Parts: sequence; C-alpha cells; structure tokens
Amino acid sequence: MRLARLAYGAVFVVFLPVGLLLWARATSPLVRLPVIYVPEAGAALATLGVLLIAAGIRDVIVLGGGLPMNAFPPPHLVRTRIYRWVRDPIYIGFVLVCAGVSIAAGSPAGLWIVTPVTALACAALVYGYERHDLRRRFGKDALQPPVLSIPPDDDNAASATHRAAVFLWVLIPWVVIFYAVQALGRQAGAFGTMLAFESGWTVLQWTELGYVSTYLFIPVTALLIRTQRDLRRFAVQALIAIVVVSIAWLTIPVVATNRPFIPTSALGRLLALEQAHSNGVAAFPAFHVLWALIAAEAWHGNARSSGRNWWGWIGWLWAAIITVTSVTTSMHTVVEVGAAIALFLPIRHYERTWASIRAMTELIANSWKEWRVGPIRIINHGVWGAAGAGVGLLVAGSAAGPDCLGAVIWMALCSLVCAGLWAQALEGSSKLLRPFGWYGGILGGVVGALTAAAVGCPAASGGVRDRRAVDSNLRPGALSRPGMLSRRARIAWCGHSLSASPLARHAACPPCRRSRPRDTALFDRGQHRDWGGAAASARGGDA
Repeated sequence: MRLARLAYGAVFVVFLPVGLLLWARATSPLVRLPVIYVPEAGAALATLGVLLIAAGIRDVIVLGGGLPMNAFPPPHLVRTRIYRWVRDPIYIGFVLVCAGVSIAAGSPAGLWIVTPVTALACAALVYGYERHDLRRRFGKDALQPPVLSIPPDDDNAASATHRAAVFLWVLIPWVVIFYAVQALGRQAGAFGTMLAFESGWTVLQWTELGYVSTYLFIPVTALLIRTQRDLRRFAVQALIAIVVVSIAWLTIPVVATNRPFIPTSALGRLLALEQAHSNGVAAFPAFHVLWALIAAEAWHGNARSSGRNWWGWIGWLWAAIITVTSVTTSMHTVVEVGAAIALFLPIRHYERTWASIRAMTELIANSWKEWRVGPIRIINHGVWGAAGAGVGLLVAGSAAGPDCLGAVIWMALCSLVCAGLWAQALEGSSKLLRPFGWYGGILGGVVGALTAAAVGCPAASGGVRDRRAVDSNLRPGALSRPGMLSRRARIAWCGHSLSASPLARHAACPPCRRSRPRDTALFDRGQHRDWGGAAASARGGDA
C-alpha cells in the first residue's frame, strides 16, 4: 500500500509537472502567440499558488488524517482553515503556479495552452469525480459552499465575504480575460461594424465622462446590492455574459473602428488615451453596455427588496447614459451596442433561457427514429449531430484562423472516422447500436493533428495570430506595455521606445506624423491618431 501511494504521489508531484514543462518547452516554438514576459509578476503569482497548495496539503494531512490522493482519500472531511475559505486550494494553486511560471519564463505555450488545459483538466476532475465522491462518502453536507463563494439564493442580507467572492470569482477573472484577449490582438481578416450613416457623426468628447463611469458603476453595484439573491443573480448573469462574449471575441473577427477627432479637453485626452491602449479587439458585443445593463438589473432588484423605486430609476438611467455614450465617444458602433442589448435579454431571464434550451434538448433527444435500408441504418439524430459538428468546426476554424481551416477539417474528419470505427469494433452491440465512440473520437483527433502536415494541412504554422513578429510597419500602440515585448525587448520606432506610452511617443515625434501614411494617422484602437492637425479617417481621409 505504501509503494502504491508513493507511485501515485510521484505521478502528480514529479511526472505531471515535468511533463507539463516538457510540453510547454517543446511547443513554444510552434505557438505563434504573444510572449508575456514579466518575471516579477510571474514569480509573485507562482508564489501565491505554492502557498495555496502548501496550505491545502497541510490541512488534509493534519485535519483529514491522510494525503490528497483520490485513489487513497483521507478518512475525514476538512472544512476548516484554508478549506473554510475556498473549496479546492490545491487545484487553484496549481493553476496559478502554471500561469506564474509561464509568465516568469516568457513561455507562450505555457501561458496560452498548458495553463488553460490544466485549468480545464482540474475542473473536469473536480466536477466529474471529486464532488460526486465527496457526496457519496460524507453526504450532501460535504458540498456546502465555503465562505468565499457565490451567495445562496435567499433574501438574507449580502455579507462582506459574499461581495468579496463576487470580486474574486467574477470581476477579477473578467479583467484577466479582457487583457488576455487584448494581448492576443487582431485576427486575420478582421472587419469593422461601423455603418455608413454613423461614420460622419461628431465625437462628443465631453461624453467620455459617462462612458468611463462604467469603471465605477460595476464595482459600486457589487458593493451596494442588498440581498444575497440579487447579488447571486448579478454574479450568475455576469459569468454567463463573460463566457458567451469571450467566445464571441475569440471567434468573430470584429475590430473596433473609431471616428477621428482632435482632443481639445481633458476628457478628450482621456478618450484618446483609452483608445490608444486598445488593440481594437474585444468590441463585439460591447461589454461596457452589457455590464451596465446587468448592473442596472441589480439596482432594480434593490428597488424591489427595499420598496424604494429610486434605486431602479438611478440604475437604468446610469445604464442608459453608458449605452448612449458608447456611441457618442465612438468607443463602440451601433451594431456592437445593439448586439450587447440583444444578448442581455436572454441573460436577464437566464432561468427561462436555460429551461427553453433544456426543453429543446430533451425534445431532440427523445425524437429518436431510425430506418434500415438493407445493412445500412439511417438515424434522424445524424442531422443534429452534423449540425453540432458543423458549428464546432466553424468555431474552431474561426479561432485558429483561415490558414488552419484545412487542418481543423482534417482533424474533424479523422475524429469522425475513428469514432465510427471505435464504436463498431469495440462498443457496438445489437442492444446499444451505438454509431460513435467517444474515446475513438479523441484518438482520431490526435491522429489528425499528427498527420495534418503530411496531407498538406499543417496545424502549427498557418494563420495563427502572430504577435511576436515585429517589422518596420508595426503600429506603435500594438505593443505599448513592456510585458508584451519578448524578453523585455525595447523595439525602437522612429527613435523612440515602444515601452513608452503612445501619447508620449506621439507628442515627441512630430516628423513621424508627417511621414506616416494617412491611414495610420488615427488615434484608433491599436493605431496612431494625429494630434497636430486635422484628423484623417481610416477610410481615406474624411475629416
């Protein structure tokens, strides 16, 4: 038994970390994504992760009377010390260590591939096995939420720890995701959504005050929500929106287009600064508007719980101001704002939306019909499977880029064929009549990835977003943060360091303004706008 425990522990303490390091090292040359190299921040993040892991292991040994091993679980449930505050400190710490080491080492594969896969694997293990195992061994009380968790669905007053949990599990992850998408930069074939009739609208610089108030509106909302039920609704709506919008940002190649203007006031300069420090991504749908509407719904909840209608009026008025100023500042287009409003409607009533999705899913699942034509069996569910696979291919192809679409299709084809062969050869029976095998599909995907280059569809060298290649035509705003430069490189542009702010470079380099093409004279997101004369339009110089 002791030897078995040593072997089991060695897998997770030695072989798994070493395997992840070798995986990141082997794939980093192939991953053409931004290098985030900030040793101090990475070391701090990894240290925090190590402390969480150490605290979790210590409490399991001391209080649980065993080791943190699923194969040899401790006999006692631990609900105090670190486990009183968070449910899975070891897994959370391990993911933080992966991210911190990747940032400290400047490993693109470690940050963009290994860390997300590790996080998903931990979540799968927790929700797919450990929660069920805890309930089986210790009863339903074993899954009582820790202190730092999304509040329960009741009318009790929201506590400070509940509000802290919303910041920890909702708002902070949102900021991380936003800047991660910004770091990925623009996709190949990106397009704008500005309509012809709005391209000539004047930028109202003073309305930046309403737009920038979003950064106050959201955290204040989390602090002022009265009941646990309303705070829970705010958190759940925000989490749903984060997942849906993040997928949209990664798969729909929309780039923000800002109307030109000459800053004439402090608010104008603030607006120009905000546009300059964005790569133009993370624009569709407009999350500023979606956040504002979700927050206004929470203020409306305060009106219901307190009987004071002015809560709702203030919330919806504030959200309306943010929505309108998103257009008047040209931070978002009418289409981007409209998409956010349309998305808010199903999110607002997410229980009904979920019930409708579940009812439709059950209707499809229970509509099984089959017809036999000789030895061939035709199943009506094949239509739904094809539709699901088609959507998956569309999402995967959009995320990978147009040059990788052939590899995505090849991998999907291999997965489909291997799934069918696996089912018929290993899982098929007269009772199951199973058309596909899940494990065979996974194996087929691996085979497809390994053979993609041999069939003329390389999976690793195509149109993946390349943000490390820097040439003389690089927009100076694209790598404005030092941490986004490989190994702290300082790339000179017109004699000025790209680590300087875009405003500082712009003010210090008047000859550059005269020599650059007009389409780069914009202070657009990820672009440069002209401070010295009439601003030119990206479409050809419209004033």
